[in-house]
Amino acid sequence: MKELEYHKSKLQEKDFCSRAKHTEVFNNPRAVLEENPRIPERKEPPKGPKPGEEGGPEPLHDKAFKPSNAPKKGQSALVTIAKFPAFIPDPPVEKKRIKYADGEEPELPPGFKATYKY
Repeated sequence: MKELEYHKSKLQEKDFCSRAKHTEVFNNPRAVLEENPRIPERKEPPKGPKPGEEGGPEPLHDKAFKPSNAPKKGQSALVTIAKFPAFIPDPPVEKKRIKYADGEEPELPPGFKATYKY
């Protein structure tokens, strides 16, 4: 009896629950999806000549862009920094049907062989 009273004196009002009951999120959906305060619209870039054109601002660099490791010949030449690579045709391959004589059947590949024993 004394031991039971001692035990009950140590218990909390609510049983211990090991599950995490934290339901709040770092950013609630309303804060993420709403624009509060509203984000101002982008300003249009000024109309006029582009850098390097006559009457426009000076270009940022004195030389044109040249990649440091340009592609070589062969398969690596297909990798390009151009806007669109050159068209390489890939013609379809015509497949011929094999005709067997009457009563003759094609050889079937071997069946599946398990790699372990039962």
